[in-house]
Amino acid sequence: AQVRIVSLAPSITQNIQLLGKESTIIGCTSYCPVSKQSKAQVVASAIDANIEKIISLKPDYVLTTGLTKPQTIQTLEKVGIQVKVYPYPKSYADICEQFKMIAALTQSEDQATQILKKQQQAIQRFKSMQNGSKKVKIFFEIGANPLFTVIHDTYMHEMIELAGGQNIGADMNQGSITRESVIIRNPDMIFIATMG
Repeated sequence: AQVRIVSLAPSITQNIQLLGKESTIIGCTSYCPVSKQSKAQVVASAIDANIEKIISLKPDYVLTTGLTKPQTIQTLEKVGIQVKVYPYPKSYADICEQFKMIAALTQSEDQATQILKKQQQAIQRFKSMQNGSKKVKIFFEIGANPLFTVIHDTYMHEMIELAGGQNIGADMNQGSITRESVIIRNPDMIFIATMG
């Protein structure tokens, strides 16, 4: 029988879709990009989950991140539902590891291996194209009020470097930054992450 999953994070939903296992998703958040053919029911917003609705769906697993409230996780576990919490990834390697874990739950390890192999080949090709090129200074805004940017020891920082860029927040220990500091650091490009 096919495993029944409730996904409480769009990133988890996307990983399951990438593995070709969207049909395993019986519940998801209002932010999850499910297809029109999906039978998944919306059981949560980005942070708040409808516990009663999740329980009524009788999932084998609830997959979530650190955004889900600990009380929600405890309540689900008390009624016998297995909850897998994936911490916020700090590197590309963490993302790959979580992808493999999701593949194991959905019995799609072979697909995961193939996808990760192609990804690694693409990364190697991309790295070889960057030899000697000038690094573009990048400001990546992930919050506006207060102004917040990507710092070192995050997968977003790693992605900037992987793309041949230089993160202007690489030397910072916290993400809060002033507009004046951004101007002084003089980025060549600005990326703004939005949600909803």
